[in-house]
This record gives sequence, C-alpha cells and structure tokens, in this order.
Amino acid sequence: MAGQLGGRYGEINLWPFQIGELTTNIATKPAPFDFGAVAAQTAARSPSSIHHDVQQRIWLRGGFPDSYLAESEEVSLEWRSNYLRSLTDPAFIPEGMLARPDLVGPMWEHLAINQGEPMLVDKAAQRLGCKADVVRELIAHLRMTRLIRELRPWFPNEGKRIDKPARYFIRDSGLLHENWKFAVIDDLRASPLCGKSWEGFVLEALSSRIPKAAELYFYRNDKRQEIDIIVDFGAGRRWAVEVKLGEDTSPKRRLLRGAGRSGG
Repeated sequence: MAGQLGGRYGEINLWPFQIGELTTNIATKPAPFDFGAVAAQTAARSPSSIHHDVQQRIWLRGGFPDSYLAESEEVSLEWRSNYLRSLTDPAFIPEGMLARPDLVGPMWEHLAINQGEPMLVDKAAQRLGCKADVVRELIAHLRMTRLIRELRPWFPNEGKRIDKPARYFIRDSGLLHENWKFAVIDDLRASPLCGKSWEGFVLEALSSRIPKAAELYFYRNDKRQEIDIIVDFGAGRRWAVEVKLGEDTSPKRRLLRGAGRSGG
C-alpha cells in the first residue's frame, strides 16, 4: 500500500475564514456577504468602516463559517461551545487513541489560559495530575487536530542551541474566546488577556498568507530582547514581526535590538 501511495499523498490546509480574504477588494465590494438586514445598510458605508467591522467580528467569533456567520453573538458562542465539546469530550475520542482521553479538555483549558506562554511540561503535568509524557501526547493530539499552533524558539547560532520551551497558541480566536467566555467585543477589549488573543489572531492571519515552506519562530534572549514572530523564508531571508494592539505602530527598541541579535 505504501508503494502504491508514494508521491500521491499530500496535505492541504483548509483554513477557516481569514481577515485577508474577507476584506479583499472591499472598496469595490462593500457588502462581501449577506448578513440579512445588515447587508442593505452596509452598501452605504465606507470601506474603512466595513473593514473595521469585519475585523472585529472575525477576531471575536473566529473564522469557522457557522460561528462567523451566526445571526447573533449568543448563537455563535453556542456553536463554538458545541464544536469544542465534540473535539474534547472523551466520549467522542476513539478508544485506545490516547492514554488519558479524559484530560484533553483540561489540557485545552490549560493552553487557553496560558495562550502564547512558554509550555512548561512538568508544570502542566503537575496541574493535570499526570506524567509529563501524557502532556506531550495531549499536545501532539491537539496539534494533529489543528486546534493549536506550536511556535518554536529561533536560534541564530545553531552551534549554541539550547533547550527552550515552545509556545502554543489556540489557532482560532473564536475558540479561544469560547474558553474565556467573551461574548461581545467590549468584554474582550477590556480584558488583560486581550493582547494574547490579538497576537494569536495576527499569527494565524500571517501564517495563512506566507509560502507553505516558510517557517515561523519567536526570539527571546537572556537580556529580554525579543521578537514576537520571525518568518524564515530560507536562503537568509527573514522578517521580524512585532504584534501590537493600539494606535502606536512604531517598533519598540526591544524589537530592533532583538532583530540585530537574531541575525534578522
């Protein structure tokens, strides 16, 4: 069978809606979707106003069509809750797939609470009451389901590579907000977790637009000089990306110093 399938098997990422595709040609298509009564009002509004509303909606609700296009925030949140339950409830996980299927839900909650933070496996194992190997298996399972993204540390000097923990992000912002129980955008913006959510949202939007061969990393050294996202295109071409939420878009000094240290 392996010989018959050789060279015929590939993987295609079927992304949820992304902000870039929803706002493409927005100046000439002021109403890209039909939101019922809202669509009639949309046609008379400016492209920048529409772009802002689309951005807020997809950030809060995420990109899964049934969540994004739901008639209300309550319906959207309910769909996401049911969807997550179908993926994390032990009853829906095939028998024998995992050593501790009962911990998929708690592992998901742990990752959501620690969105974008370095994954300390031993600490997570202690919190969940299991062995470190079980935590690694749970993370591998959630990565396989495409629910989370692993962001590995960038090492500018391969000869000095040290063991640094990866960071994990809930890939769909709507699923992340379901765990945090944010039903409206004002609740999200008022939360201290807002920045973590925005970083993950930007990471996914960026990932959907770069070449498949490009690799994503983060950088942080012992002097706390850091880069939120490094995009490595290969052949020495890299981007250093700082994720910011607010009106001030000037790069921080830590980004400029980090870019110099990282070889970016």
